[in-house]
Amino acid sequence: VTLSSGGTNYVAGETLTIAGTSLGGVSPANDVVIKIVTVTSVSKAITNFTWTGYASGGRYVAISLALFSMYSTNGTTWTAGGDLPAGTFSSIAAGTDSGVSTLVATSESNTTAKSVNGGTTWTAGGNLPSSLNWESVTYGNSVFVAVGKGTGTTPSTSAAYSTNGGTSWVSANLPSAAWTGVAYGAGKFVAVATGTQTSAYSTSN
Repeated sequence: VTLSSGGTNYVAGETLTIAGTSLGGVSPANDVVIKIVTVTSVSKAITNFTWTGYASGGRYVAISLALFSMYSTNGTTWTAGGDLPAGTFSSIAAGTDSGVSTLVATSESNTTAKSVNGGTTWTAGGNLPSSLNWESVTYGNSVFVAVGKGTGTTPSTSAAYSTNGGTSWVSANLPSAAWTGVAYGAGKFVAVATGTQTSAYSTSN
């Protein structure tokens, strides 16, 4: 918690509570309690404070081809999330964009979707470079990367990456294959294809 503006008319020793439900968690377990330590003499703006609070656990998020989404904090009980925009979405990845937790979903066309609140609501992301089956998306090194399978029996050389949380995408090239999966680890993006032993890797986006 950082101080952006000290405000006015506060009192030293006063406490303020930010509800956990406003921070992606639940109340009171994830409430943030701020205790004002010092204020200015005239406007009574906050100059120093302490705070306590406990972050919420991570979320599992699932999407369906029918535009539904669900989320869970324990994998046992699930809550309906927001509907995705129009498209047939088949892959999802979690990452961050400018410090904000971001989910990005790719589809069997060129449409994408994104969520910045754990799947509670979704908005349309930027279009991918071409209209084909974008089978898989992953996140690593501050970049979302997607690979395309192609259409019908036609293989694909298509990959794309986004450095702004799926808002826009830049085209990249793969060897020709029916790419169905991409993952990130040990500083590399690794893609695999179906119906062949072909794989590819990149140490950049």
